[in-house]
Amino acid sequence: PKPLLTTYASGYTLPKDYEPGKPDAAILSSSKAVTIICADAFGDQRQDDPFLRIKTRPCRSSFDSAPPPALFWTARFAFSAGGVVAEVPYDPHLEYIFFGEEIAMSARLWTSGWDLFNPTRVIAYHLASRAHRQWFREVQTSREQLQRESAAKRRICGLLGTPWPRGSRHPPVPAPYGLGTSRSLSAYERFAGVRFGAQSVSDRALNGGLPADLFAPLWAERERERMMHSAQMTDTASWAGKDGDAAAQQLAGGAPGGGPPAPGRERARRPPAE
Repeated sequence: PKPLLTTYASGYTLPKDYEPGKPDAAILSSSKAVTIICADAFGDQRQDDPFLRIKTRPCRSSFDSAPPPALFWTARFAFSAGGVVAEVPYDPHLEYIFFGEEIAMSARLWTSGWDLFNPTRVIAYHLASRAHRQWFREVQTSREQLQRESAAKRRICGLLGTPWPRGSRHPPVPAPYGLGTSRSLSAYERFAGVRFGAQSVSDRALNGGLPADLFAPLWAERERERMMHSAQMTDTASWAGKDGDAAAQQLAGGAPGGGPPAPGRERARRPPAE
């Protein structure tokens, strides 16, 4: 067996004027709810990318001491035997990628025989706000950078068999950065409840493989996300980075992949013609 524990860490905040080197001023989230990694939705094929977004949902069960299986992997927290980095090495060709990285690694790990699990309690904290740091989107403006990002997206499409732009086909990714040989990609799609070609998400995926009654109704969670998004829009730096005001002006009211203005949607980032 090759278990791997993975989750979105719980959150913490810092004062707006905090600077590195100052005394610790972190305020940890008080929530102790178990969170489960779940599917959200695929990106808009007509715009930026076709990749699955994932998120965590608070769960009503503590699961005692038995970690529940996870359908997806996240880079925010991943703990396992160190051999994973040799067996499933991170792909260095995915330059400037934001969405797509996690679902690609999910498929690679699972097809390589790694079994994913959610923690049964809060074990780590993550600073989600970008207000205290620069974000790579702030400096990703050159023709070459955008072309590398586009090439990385096509590479992930080849890995997952996703026809993007619509109808396009891309070669599979070769070893050591391709899929594993212990289990098939189609078996992973059945396990996770998603279809990469059809861009479909099942109830199993939306609920992280668990019964729906362990979660709040999806409509209630989406309303909460909408309210949080509205509040976040008043603080540009929290999603656009330390120089968020300049980034917002550059984008003329839009937002780079990974931030507002619209939940589940993102601004198109097409590279110049090659």
